[in-house]
Amino acid sequence: DRDDELNTHLKEVRKVYEDEFKTKKSTGADDSKLQFASPAPKGTHVIMQPTFGKHRSHVDAIFGLAEGYDIRIYLLFIESLIKTGFNGDLVLSVSALDSLKNGVEDYLRSHHKEENEDGLNVVVYTVTWTCYNSDGTVADGANEGVRKCELVDMYGNDTDNRAIKDPREARPVATARFELYWAWSQYYDKHNWIMLIDTRDTHFQLNPFATIDHQEDKDIDEGLLYFFAENAQESNIGKSSFNSRWLREAYGAEKVQSFFDRPIICSGSTMGQQIAMEPYLRAMVAQFDDTNCKLKGCDQGFHNYLYYSNTLLTLKGVKEVIEFEQGKGIINNLGVLRSKPLREWGLLNDENVVLNWDGSVSAVAHQFDRDDELNTHLKEVRKVYEDEFKTKKSTGADDSKLQFASPAPKGTHVIMQPTFGKHRSHVDAIFGLAEGYDIRIYLLFIESLIKTGFNGDLVLSVSALDSLKNGVEDYLRSHHKEENEDGLNVVVYTVTWTCYNSDGTVADGANEGVRKCELVDMYGNDTDNRAIKDPREARPVATARFELYWAWSQYYDKHNWIMLIDTRDTHFQLNPFATIDHQEDKDIDEGLLYFFAENAQESNIGKSSFNSRWLR
Repeated sequence: DRDDELNTHLKEVRKVYEDEFKTKKSTGADDSKLQFASPAPKGTHVIMQPTFGKHRSHVDAIFGLAEGYDIRIYLLFIESLIKTGFNGDLVLSVSALDSLKNGVEDYLRSHHKEENEDGLNVVVYTVTWTCYNSDGTVADGANEGVRKCELVDMYGNDTDNRAIKDPREARPVATARFELYWAWSQYYDKHNWIMLIDTRDTHFQLNPFATIDHQEDKDIDEGLLYFFAENAQESNIGKSSFNSRWLREAYGAEKVQSFFDRPIICSGSTMGQQIAMEPYLRAMVAQFDDTNCKLKGCDQGFHNYLYYSNTLLTLKGVKEVIEFEQGKGIINNLGVLRSKPLREWGLLNDENVVLNWDGSVSAVAHQFDRDDELNTHLKEVRKVYEDEFKTKKSTGADDSKLQFASPAPKGTHVIMQPTFGKHRSHVDAIFGLAEGYDIRIYLLFIESLIKTGFNGDLVLSVSALDSLKNGVEDYLRSHHKEENEDGLNVVVYTVTWTCYNSDGTVADGANEGVRKCELVDMYGNDTDNRAIKDPREARPVATARFELYWAWSQYYDKHNWIMLIDTRDTHFQLNPFATIDHQEDKDIDEGLLYFFAENAQESNIGKSSFNSRWLR
């Protein structure tokens, strides 16, 4: 815009984009299937982020609740999983870092993997709960799930990203975990598989995803759910006082009586493709909203009701729900086989391996601690893992190069999340500050970029949603892409700033960068995820933007390229990444930076009163 002729021309180009945008018709799918409402209340979104580790959207994943355990529980669960060759993500909700038992944090952190690295990758959330005694007073912990609890800082407002109070009444953690699982499920590609599993009493014997046919057709918008039953000869819903009570309490005897001669379907062991798992998890959260059933175990009542009422088959995204009888599927639920030992059932061989009824090896042995012999054997296995862990030597790289401290203060991490859109870690990206502009600025910048064929992410910080100019939000949302879709993908952060006048009073806005501002809710404590005050003094937004860029950069693979660019006065003519040699060697831990100068004949630092002053 410094050149009059070029600026005039690009205003004409911008007008063409504006006219195209105004006449573009929105399309919607004609679909008779239902969809439960998002667990996030209207006008909010999930703000909870991993305390450490990063989701890898292109892999299969296992989700579990693992709070309050000592290192031995984690060792048996994780080491047995690693030995199967599983290469996906393990996503866990654990106790606050300062409450973790000895060695747990270091052990979990040791299993971090980058986006395109092979091997098990552990992603950890330290979820904060507010739990209550029966008299309504605040309690210390969930008391093994008996107490009712609220989730803290799960959701934030779309307008300012500030955390809101849990929109649901206190309920058992076993019920609320499905809300966490729903949030986590959104990080994964629609045809990847997800397992929900209890962590305390599960032992892996084979890779549970190895025999699954992974759907490669991106155009198919429905997927499968796998449900796993308890043994139907030993028990059923009607014979179980617990299971029948959970259903009656939630739905009333008349609605569920016909289910009582059916097998118990375990809510602690479920698998499915992401596209089917996400609507299932919405449905599980909706069951609590609809029934207000607060008994410990009502989640299993919800699970059985959704299956036996055929509700799941009416949901958008769910093609089929396949029930596996006990001992005939990937997960072998052993819990009700208590009338005699597993060895007498023919389900435990001489090597203490759990078998299916046909003699094949069960991939996953769930509820192993109900059998004394198997439990004793796995305690010995666990002791071996424990000894290996204790004797393992930590190694550190000898590197003479320096590293500045993380912008996040010690004991904190970034909690700011996109307001809409998702980062795609395997693509190149462009970062920019784009606050306060009308639709025309966005149109010229984005449409010119699209025309170059750029297929990466465009990550923008924009004004609060209720402050965006007419048409901007809809336009930006229209450029969302899923993880493996081609095309420009726009990721939007509505960053909240507190800006000050020269006399120290709070001001309205940054005044085009003249005022000094603080970032709001950028960082949260590792212990409870609660937002902290900006650790830095108020500074110009143009300075603070590099802190945003740093946070965003961590979403991308180490050899992808990132561009930082001003948005208001930039026009793209060719794909800026097309001629770059992308480094494919994952073992190389250094990269390039490209810096771009102003014209040296017309000016330099000394000739520029601004630049020389900034340096002085």
